[in-house]
This record gives sequence, structure tokens and C-alpha cells, in this order.
Amino acid sequence: SANHVSSNAFARYTVPVPSSMVGGFVKVRLNFRQQSGLDVDFDVDNFQIVQPPAVDMGVVAITSPNDGCGLSASSVVSVRVRNFGTAAQSNIPVFYSINGGTAINEVIPGPVNPGDTLTYSFATTANLAVAGPYNIAAATASPSDGDPANDGANRLVTSYLLVNQFPYSQDFENGPAGWTVGGSNPSWALGAPTGTVINAAGGGVASWVTNLAGNYNANEASYIQSPCLSFASVFNAVLNMKVWWHGEAGWDGGQVQYSLDGGNTWTVLGNGSSGLFNWYNDTLTFGPAVGRTVWTGNTTTSLPPTSGGWVNAHRVVGSTLVTVWRLLISNPVSFCVLPTIRMVLFNTKVWALMISALTCHPPLIWA
Repeated sequence: SANHVSSNAFARYTVPVPSSMVGGFVKVRLNFRQQSGLDVDFDVDNFQIVQPPAVDMGVVAITSPNDGCGLSASSVVSVRVRNFGTAAQSNIPVFYSINGGTAINEVIPGPVNPGDTLTYSFATTANLAVAGPYNIAAATASPSDGDPANDGANRLVTSYLLVNQFPYSQDFENGPAGWTVGGSNPSWALGAPTGTVINAAGGGVASWVTNLAGNYNANEASYIQSPCLSFASVFNAVLNMKVWWHGEAGWDGGQVQYSLDGGNTWTVLGNGSSGLFNWYNDTLTFGPAVGRTVWTGNTTTSLPPTSGGWVNAHRVVGSTLVTVWRLLISNPVSFCVLPTIRMVLFNTKVWALMISALTCHPPLIWA
């Protein structure tokens, strides 16, 4: 259950000894109690009580850069450094590297007193202009450091492709074009659909599909996510796409979400009554996604019915500054998508979705 969390591996914990123990005779015990009735194990190894070394500096976190849209060629790398030792430290060597490349070495002037932390920003910036993931490693390098095990930290940062030319249209015939897959246990793949139900792309040869040839993964809650779209000079944008759905009515479905804060929070685009053409057709009444307004239906006679093939869907988007779209899916069998959104799947059996264009229209003028 949620109340029983397994580490599945040994984890290292360091706890300061209370000053009240100084000068006395001390015994330590590790207390374990089991009341759930489940078969559980609790293991302890490498127990140590040590005197901290005088010199023991370490990077405890890489605080910047963060995931973002169109990160720059001059991204600032900042780290939080802690003095684990017993003596104040000055002129502390520190470095960072990107994807295992050449290390950038600098010196923190200090002083940093025992137990204190400070944030240091490197004068030499990082080039993250090319969209993609970056593995940033940083560490202190004091020559007499007493515990090298706590010297460094790592962080994975993603620079998302920024699109600012419209109309934007993507058919994925030449690759993912900045679209990424995420979520829990995803089965998304880009290629030619060869499934029993979805056996062709909505146009050309390729589409994004939750398993090109078969069923989705068990307990899947996945999505495909677009690049960042800059709507700084876009008014009354319209999303046009093709969609093919075949999911168990009431349980399974998919929807479009968008984010205005770089993907931290997501909002559903439209509802069953607000779409202009072939937008969502029902609200889920069962399962973990109950209450979600989605595309759903798995037979021509179910209520609601399956799409029965590729159909055109059309909805006004409006205007925002920088938007990330995603198509999100939970437990799909098959789901294909073409470009600019996050499509979310909920327990879906067979799904396909292809976005063919995001077009921009001038404001409507009524006579």
C-alpha cells in the first residue's frame, strides 16, 4: 500500500550526534516495529560513529539552470555548497561539467564556516542552446578533503525546442521534431502503425503510437509532449488535427492539455461542449481518471462510439505567451499523435492521434 514504501536498495543516512552525548557513556539502538501483517525486511549495514574531518566540503545541489524553453548559449550554472567539516574553509576549488565533457574549474573565495552553506554561480556559463537533455555534474575538489563521497551532485536539465514561426505544422515524417515522451511506463513510439485496429498513419507513413504493433503497457499513464510554442505575436490560433480513438467507454480516453509555466502545471484544453469540431465526446465515470472529459468509445454501437478511423478535430486555442502542449494518455493500448500538444491517455485500449497543423488567424471582425 501507499503506507509501505520500499527503498529496494541500501541508502546512506548521516545524523549529527547531539551535543548532550558529549562526555558520557552512550548506547545506540535501532528500533523496528511491524504491525501490518505484511512480509517485510529491514536491513542495516556499515554503521559508523566518526569524528568529522577538519576539511570536508561538498556540492549538495545544482540549483540552476532549470528545464526551460529555448535555454541560452550563456546559461548560468549555480551550485549550493556545504561545509561538512569542523574548520572554516576559503579558496575552495569547485568545478562543473556537461555530459561528461571538459570540466570548468573555478574557486569559491569563502570563508564558509562549519555547517554553513552558500550558493555559488560560475562565471563561465554553459551553452544549452541546442534542444535536448544535459547531464550536469558539479563537485568541490579540496585536495585534503576528508570525505570525497559527499563532494558532488548531478542534475539532468532539458532545453526544449522553442517554436516561434507560424503557421506551425508537423507530420513527423522526418523524426520527432522536438516532441518528447513522458509519464509512467510509456509505450509511445514514432513510426508506421501496424496494429490490428490502427494500421496506417493519418497522413504519410509515420505517427506517434502507443505501441506501433500491439497493446499498451500495463498500468501506463503516459503522454507525448510538444516543443514550446511562443504565442507572443499570435492571435486567435486554431488547432487542427486528426484523431483516431478506440477506448472502453466510461473507463478509457485521451485529452489535450497545455501549460503556461514551462510544464509545471497543466490545464485541459476545452471540454465536450466548447470544441468547434469533433472535440471530446464524453466524461469518464470509472477508474483512476473518473471525471475527466475525453475522447472515448470502443465500438460503433457504444455510447459514445469509437471514431472508427481518422477524423478531423478542430479547436480555437487563443493567445498565450509561451505554451507547451501535450497529449496525455493513461493505460492506452495504441495511440498515435502528430504535433503540438500533450496528449494524455487514460486506460485506453486502442488510440491514435495525429496533429496536422496549428494555424493562426487574424482577429474576427463582425460587420
